[in-house]
Parts: sequence; structure tokens; C-alpha cells
Amino acid sequence: MSRPTLLLAGGGTGGHVFPLIAVADALAELAPELDLVFVGTERGMEVKLVPARGYALELVRVLPIRGGGVTGAVRGVWRALMSIPESRGLLGRYAPRAVVSIGGYAGGPISLAARLARVPLALIEPNSVMGL
Repeated sequence: MSRPTLLLAGGGTGGHVFPLIAVADALAELAPELDLVFVGTERGMEVKLVPARGYALELVRVLPIRGGGVTGAVRGVWRALMSIPESRGLLGRYAPRAVVSIGGYAGGPISLAARLARVPLALIEPNSVMGL
């Protein structure tokens, strides 16, 4: 029988990556039977930090929505929409008990895919003012 899996989605900046790693560390201590798998992007800090902590990392292809003007926003939204099937594939491959999302570019598509698949979803918002 395989171990239960929890997907931890988000990243990009330290404001997303470090709190998510802290959640993973606490979960690993409280529930060592869980397989914890991070979902991030190739552009974020998670690429170096997550594997260095010994956690598995899956990458989805998403782009920034903010900071590139209207064209960049359109590209970012389009890429996010196109990564939903990729995210659904991750859900199918891992069959997670739940998804924990903290935001960042990878958080949106995997969170939407989790909702569509009726996988329990927990959102973490560590900012004092909610972001985009």
C-alpha cells in the first residue's frame, strides 16, 4: 500500500517558499507517514531550496502575470490556463489526500485543478494584505 501524499504548491519568492517549507517541516514531524511533494516553477527559489531540504519537487510551466504590462499579463494568464491540464496530471499521478497552496505562480493552476477534481484544498495567505 502506498503512503498518503500531500502536495504543497507555490513558490517563487522567499515569502512563499520559506513559509511552505516551515509547514512541510512541521507536517513531516507530526505525520511522518505522509509523502510531501512540492509543486513549483523552474523560475522560483524553490528549485534550489526544496531539494536541499530533502523534499520532492515537481515543476509546472507558468509565467508571471504582473510586471510585464498588458502583454505580459495576457501571456501569464494564458500560460496559467494551459498549465491546468499539467496540474491535473500531477493530481492523477500522486492522488494526494489534499493540496496546500501558499500562492506564487504555481499555486493558482494546481489549486484550481484540485478544486475541479474535488481534492481538499487549504490556502495559506501569509501576507498582511492579500495579493493578486
